[in-house]
Amino acid sequence: MGQYINLNVLSEMTRGDSDFIKEMIQTYLDSAPADFEKLKKEFEAGDIESLGKTAHKMKGATRSMGIVGHELLFTIEQIGKGNHPKSELGSVYDEFTRLFPKIIDELQNEKENNE
Repeated sequence: MGQYINLNVLSEMTRGDSDFIKEMIQTYLDSAPADFEKLKKEFEAGDIESLGKTAHKMKGATRSMGIVGHELLFTIEQIGKGNHPKSELGSVYDEFTRLFPKIIDELQNEKENNE
């Protein structure tokens, strides 16, 4: 278990199938950075509704892989739906943007250590 990733969650979901775990890590590494860039553009444009939809998309994979930050994505999603105060968006977004590169680094290291 890393600082930002609890692969036990992914291992339980895949029943310990190491090939499937590697595939899930690679899929996340392939898709999440583009989603993150989209999230940043939506935040900068003030498109809170789209921001919430992108956060929703990222939340599922992040949570299922045992990655910290899914709760931040949930909050961003709820702000996008109008179910949470917009005043919290800046701090929640900043926290996720601080975490995301660390998450990617840890996943990349995990991938390289298991090749």
